[in-house]
Amino acid sequence: MAQKFTSVAFLPPFIDTYREMPCLWKVKSKAYSNRLLCDEAMKKLIELCKTVCVNANENYVKNKIANLRTVFQKELNKMENSKKSGAGTDDVYVPWLWYFQNLMFLTDSDMPRESQCTLLPGPSDEPSCSPLSEFEVLETQLQESEATPEKSTHNPCL
Repeated sequence: MAQKFTSVAFLPPFIDTYREMPCLWKVKSKAYSNRLLCDEAMKKLIELCKTVCVNANENYVKNKIANLRTVFQKELNKMENSKKSGAGTDDVYVPWLWYFQNLMFLTDSDMPRESQCTLLPGPSDEPSCSPLSEFEVLETQLQESEATPEKSTHNPCL
């Protein structure tokens, strides 16, 4: 009988191999933007997948990884939401995925980056993220309009 991708014999080694290749999943890694390194890592995963699916190619592997990550993220969100809801320790959601713990390394890569404000520059030439009052916004717009000559808005078609 042929193995399936999600079989207990295949999936843990696949996940372990994937974990060992941070160039494919760790966005903050310098290796993540190294295309040659990523291509080599993907080739290794393709060869591993060919033991389960003879026709495995890059799209097959990418789809399987995306599926694993999606299901893992859904389970993680359910678990986190049940903790936030004020439920007791007995009521916290327990993930049903048997490979959930194997994918916990992905929580490091899915953290959103710090946001950067690109509003108006502050005194140190860095963007200022303090909220501006309506007066400050209008004053800034007025200064900008005075600095640039106004173009004619005459429309001969009207």
